[in-house]
Amino acid sequence: MVGICPAVYRAQFVGAWPNTEISFTAPEMGAAILTKHAKPEEKQEALKRVTEDLRGSASVWDSAYEAWIDDIILPEDTRKVICQAFNILGEKAAGPFEGMAVTRVS
Repeated sequence: MVGICPAVYRAQFVGAWPNTEISFTAPEMGAAILTKHAKPEEKQEALKRVTEDLRGSASVWDSAYEAWIDDIILPEDTRKVICQAFNILGEKAAGPFEGMAVTRVS
C-alpha cells in the first residue's frame, strides 16, 4: 500500500504489506542529502553506508515494532482487512465515543 495516512495524522487504521518500505524519502535521496558535506574522498563510502542504514530502518517490521502501523497484511488479504477495518470504524462511529480520536499508548 502506498501513501496511506500515518497514525500521526489520526488515521484510525494503518496497514502495510510485508515488502513495504516506510521512510520520509527514498534511501538514495536521503543519503545524498545527509552526505552532502562529506569529504570528496569519503563520499562514495559514506553514500553506500548511509543508504544501507536508511534502507534497513525503512523496514515495515521496524515500523510495526514502533507501533507506527497496526497490522502487516498479505497483499491477497487487503480487501478483507480493509472491509473489516471499515466495519469496525462504522461501529465505533455509532458508539459512545463518536467524534473522538483514538490515541496510541506505548
